[in-house]
Order: sequence, then structure tokens, then C-alpha cells
Amino acid sequence: LFLSFLQRNQLMFRLVIISATIFFLFNCFSFSPVFLDTILMHSSFIIINLLTAYKLFYKIVPPELDKESQWVYNTTFSKFLTKSQFYKLSQTSKRRVYRVNSPIALTGNGFTSIFLIVTIPDEAEIKLRYRELYISTLQELSWIGIVEYVNLINKGNINSLVNRGNTGLWEVDSLVKFEKKSHSLTKESISLFDLKSVEKKGGAINIENEYFNEEEGISDNEGLVDKISESTEEELSDLDEDYVRSKKEVVVYEWALQDLVALYQDPEEGGDIKNSLQGLWLVYFSKYLMANQKNEQKKSHSMSKVS
Repeated sequence: LFLSFLQRNQLMFRLVIISATIFFLFNCFSFSPVFLDTILMHSSFIIINLLTAYKLFYKIVPPELDKESQWVYNTTFSKFLTKSQFYKLSQTSKRRVYRVNSPIALTGNGFTSIFLIVTIPDEAEIKLRYRELYISTLQELSWIGIVEYVNLINKGNINSLVNRGNTGLWEVDSLVKFEKKSHSLTKESISLFDLKSVEKKGGAINIENEYFNEEEGISDNEGLVDKISESTEEELSDLDEDYVRSKKEVVVYEWALQDLVALYQDPEEGGDIKNSLQGLWLVYFSKYLMANQKNEQKKSHSMSKVS
């Protein structure tokens, strides 16, 4: 039973080996003369196991995150990545801050990054524009580039495609606009695709509200929002939304495809991070497809009534 436990718990297994080796050396010094090669061999054995145990311990103990990163992890990544995995992922990201009107992605430019909108102050909006027509307003915790990424992985091996620079182009503009806006949102002023009221209940994700602009024929295939409400007081204190929202600036996290591919090749957790991250994005993509299908059904139903 003890050996079975050690097989499952590698950290405890390493600590037992280290303790046994140290105990053996003490016994050698106590009862018989010890050769130098014996000391060197067992000391090297102890050092190797100490380094391995340290790496295992580092995986168990979650790293410290700042308040903003903690909020992003709890609201977006906690169901898919461990905190240590998210820490590695965050180390590859760039935190972009916008205080004036600026583009995030422009049509015709190469698709080289994926963006997560962290905060949007009341004075700002992030709009999607297609052929000079504004088609959507994104919400906090929306992703930009999910559809492009899914199309990319459907083309073939993502590592080779990114290394060759064959990642495609942006087809929709993503723009930061600072302007005064009304707090009373109507159906027309809400984004084409709004999943901000998603809640986690009983292990299932229930979409409570979906809004579409039926006058426009272009679907929003960029902003996919999944905001999961936390239930316990401890989790809510970790979110610290007041701190995150106190900044009067648009905060966007950017992950370059080259950095993601390099992270995927990490020998320890790269494969797990890749699978979990792509699972997260595929969930958003599937929500988009389901919501878009419902929108098409509504349009066809309304047209049948007219006819």
C-alpha cells in the first residue's frame, strides 16, 4: 500500500529517497570508514533528487498573481488551466493599455496574435468594423481572433503554419473608441453576440441572454464572452473587481502565435497547456456557432411570417 502511494505521489517518493540516502551516509560514517567515491556518488544522488523534488513542489504550490491577473484567471481560465499553467501562459503575453482611439487589429494585416479584452471603462468601447460598417460592440472578457485561430488549426499543423508565416489575414477591424456613451443599453446598442450573462450551474453552462442585430447581415465572429459567476465569498474576494475596474483605460492581453507555439513545445506542461487552451477557445467557438444558428432560425421564422 505504501509503495502504491509513492508511485502516485512523486514528490513524496523523492523525499523518501533523499531521506534514505542521508540515513545511509550517516550509518556509513558511524560504523565503518567511508570512501570518497561513495560520498560523491550519494551526494550527487541527493542533489539530483532535491532538484526534481523542487520542480514537483513548484508545480504543487500555486504562484502568486497580481490582482488583475488573479481576476482574469478566476473569470476565464480557472476551469481549464491550473494556476501554474496560467502563470506560464501569462508570462508569454503582452499587456497593452489604450487611453486614446487606437486600432487593435486591422483588415488586411497578418493574423499573428490572439487578444483578450480585460477591462473597458465607461468612457470607451471596442467596436468591430467590416467594410466601413460597424457591426458589433465587444464586452469585457471577449476574445479577438478565436475564429481565425480555429480556421488555422483546421488547415493543418499549427506549428509549421506559424513558422512559415501562413496564418492568414484579419477580415474585421477591431477598434478602441473613447467617447461618452449612455448607460441605458437597448437591443440595438448591445453587441451582435453577447454572452456576458453566462452562468455555471450544476456543471452545465446556461446562456441566459443573447442579442443580435437583425438589421445587419454580418455576424460577429470575433467577440465571444464567457463570464462565469463565482459563488463563494473567498472567490469573490480574489476577483477584486473594484480594483480592476478602477483604471480608466482599456486593458488588452495579447498572445503572439509565435510565443504560443514556443509554449506548446515546453517539455513539462506544453502539451497540457495547448490542449486546455484550445479546449477553452473551442468552447467559445461552439457557443458562437450555436448562437449564430439560432439567429438564422429567427430570421427565417420572421421571413416565413411575412410571406
